[in-house]
Amino acid sequence: MSIHVGLSREQERALFVDINANQKGLNTSHLAIMQHRLIAEELEMRDHLDRWITAKLTIDPESPWHGVVGGGSNKGARAQNLTRLVNFAALQNGVYKTLAKSQYIRDFTNPEVQYIIIRNYWRAVKNVFATEWSTPKEYLLLKNIGVLSLSLLGGTIIDRCIPRGKHSVEDMAAYLRQVKTRFDWDSNASPADNTVVGMSGNKAALILAGEMAAELSEPSGQNLVKELQDRLLAQVATNAS
Repeated sequence: MSIHVGLSREQERALFVDINANQKGLNTSHLAIMQHRLIAEELEMRDHLDRWITAKLTIDPESPWHGVVGGGSNKGARAQNLTRLVNFAALQNGVYKTLAKSQYIRDFTNPEVQYIIIRNYWRAVKNVFATEWSTPKEYLLLKNIGVLSLSLLGGTIIDRCIPRGKHSVEDMAAYLRQVKTRFDWDSNASPADNTVVGMSGNKAALILAGEMAAELSEPSGQNLVKELQDRLLAQVATNAS
C-alpha cells in the first residue's frame, strides 16, 4: 500500500488507470472515462474516435444520450430527472460498430462532422422509437442487444443517406420508420420470430441489424437489397438445375 500527496487531478487519474486497468471487477465504463480524460482532445479524436464521440454524446445537450449514460454527467441526469439508460462501455462499443460498419462516414476527415452524423442518427432513433425510449424498463431497445443492433443498422442507414447528400434527423428517421415494426422489443413478449426476448451477443445483433436492413427501401419504393438477393437466388437455382 502507498500514499501519494500533492498529486494533480490528471496525475490522480493516471495513477488510478495504471493501478486498476488490469483488475478484475473494475467498472469498465468508469475506466474508459478516466482514460478519455487523461488524453489531449486532439489525440483522443485521432486515436480513440469512438471513445471521443461517446463522451461527447454524454455531455452534449442536443444529444439524446445527454446525462443518461452510466459514468457520464451526473449533474445533467439530476437536472433532467433522468435515470441511466446504458453504460458508457456499451455505448462506446455501439459507436465503434457504427464507425466500422459505415463506409461513407470515413470520407469525412473532421471528427466533429462524424459526431454530428452519429448524433443525428440517435436523435432519429429516439424520435421513431419514442415509446421504447421513454419506457426503457418495458422494452429491450436500450439494452445491450438493442444498442448494438441499432448501432450496426446506423452504419447502413448512414451509408444510404450520405451518397444522396442527406444527413438530417428526419432523413434518417424516414429509414427507421421502415423497420420500426420488424421486431417487437417488448421485454415481456413471448419468444417468436419477431421478438427480441432471449437474444444476446454480437451474433444476435448482426442478425437483427441484417433483418432490419433488409427492410430498407429508397424513396422511390425500390428495395435494392431484396431485389438483388432475389436475382442472385434465381441465378443459384438456375445453375443448380
